[in-house]
Amino acid sequence: MLIDSNLIIYSVQPIYASLGHWIIDNATHYSVINKIKILGYPKLNKEGIIAIENILQHLESHFMVFL
Repeated sequence: MLIDSNLIIYSVQPIYASLGHWIIDNATHYSVINKIKILGYPKLNKEGIIAIENILQHLESHFMVFL
């Protein structure tokens, strides 16, 4: 399953902490483009970036090309 960038961003917020566990347990891939979008999100602090990188370590990156 390819996970959406918004779900990953929400997963590092305290009220959605269980979402991060769900992503690790159920998702399989993330888009390289989404990683750029996620890490460029302006409201992310250093702890959020570390938490997101931890989640992404459990998933495989997927480079998609649309022609």
